[in-house]
Amino acid sequence: MVIDTIGVAKARARPRPAGCARPSAKALARRITWRRGETLYYERIICAEETFVQRKFGKTYTDWGARTPVFIPKPWRRSRPELPFSLRTVLRREYNGLFFIVVAFTLIEPIDDVLSQGD
Repeated sequence: MVIDTIGVAKARARPRPAGCARPSAKALARRITWRRGETLYYERIICAEETFVQRKFGKTYTDWGARTPVFIPKPWRRSRPELPFSLRTVLRREYNGLFFIVVAFTLIEPIDDVLSQGD
C-alpha cells in the first residue's frame, strides 16, 4: 500500500511478468469466436455419435443414458466394475499404443538434436 499526498491509501500496481501482456480486444474476440466454433463442432459430433449408438444398442443405451450425466460426473452413483483391473490384459490389447510411446520417447532426443543443430 502507498499513501498519496492527501492520505488515501492506494494499492501499488504490480508489474506483469515478462511475456504476460494483456490480450487485446481483437485477440479476446478471436478466442471467444474460436471457442464457440469448437463448441458447435463438438456438439455436432456428440449428436451424430449418440444417434449411431442409439441405433446400435437401442433400449440398453437409453437406460444407460438416463443414469449417466453428460458432462459432470456424480461420484456417489459410481458402481464397481464387473472385472478387476489387469495390467497384463491392458498391455496385451494396447500393444500398438505402448509401442508408439516407447518409439516416440526414444526418437525425441535424436530428432531434437538434428533440428537444433541449425541454430
